[in-house]
Amino acid sequence: MTIEADACTKGDEEKGEYYRREISRGTYRRTLILPAQVKESEAEASLEDGVLKLTIPKMEKTEHFTIEKGVEKN
Repeated sequence: MTIEADACTKGDEEKGEYYRREISRGTYRRTLILPAQVKESEAEASLEDGVLKLTIPKMEKTEHFTIEKGVEKN
């Protein structure tokens, strides 16, 4: 799973006879290996006080079964 984000901050300062504007931009990319299969299309993210919170539901486990040749089950 890969998380990507673009960040941009702007700052303006006006004092007396000068005016200063500062713009900072950056791109972040992190790749994580998760211990289980997940539903990436249902992922949700929120950012609060500089903390990124991800909620990604796991895929349901499917039961393994065997189909035997020539045996018909009713």
